[in-house]
Amino acid sequence: MTPSRPQVLRELSYDYMNREIIWFGFSEFLFSVLPLLNLQSLKNSYNKILHSLVGDRETSVAPNVCVYCNGVPVLPQVSTCRHLFCYYCIAANVLADSNFPCPVCNERVADFTCYIV
Repeated sequence: MTPSRPQVLRELSYDYMNREIIWFGFSEFLFSVLPLLNLQSLKNSYNKILHSLVGDRETSVAPNVCVYCNGVPVLPQVSTCRHLFCYYCIAANVLADSNFPCPVCNERVADFTCYIV
């Protein structure tokens, strides 16, 4: 028996497989590097550079509003620069970045205390 058509060599394309392998490798790299980056510190550095380019314009802040979230302060705290924060806003930011700058005056928040009315 002989085939009615001669056999043709087929060529396989691995484009899809190569693309999947590259994306898998890239995603694995990102997921292993992202936990090592301190994104809060990078954000604060960016804001500090932006603040220095714009200039030192003191913005008016309401006396009973958190300067970070612009909400009513939950467990109000006062920073070293005398601005009012929520406990959760200031504690999370100081914990994430020890050089956390105040969003209003750009002064480093070294310590904070409970605000007593």
